[in-house]
Amino acid sequence: MTLNELECLKNIEINKCLIDMQKTNIDTPYCFMCGKTPVNVYFSSNGIKLGEKLKTYFLGLKRQN
Repeated sequence: MTLNELECLKNIEINKCLIDMQKTNIDTPYCFMCGKTPVNVYFSSNGIKLGEKLKTYFLGLKRQN
């Protein structure tokens, strides 16, 4: 990403580009590459919420230290 592209992103009004994820259909599973790393994400309508999963993950990391 160039400095010019970053400057353009800085000026975007965030409230104009937000969507309500509860009203959005997401294909499951979702696969993509992040650089050379393959990423495979699954979404569930009745699973544990992402915030709770992340909280559990980071608390686990904290306990290891």
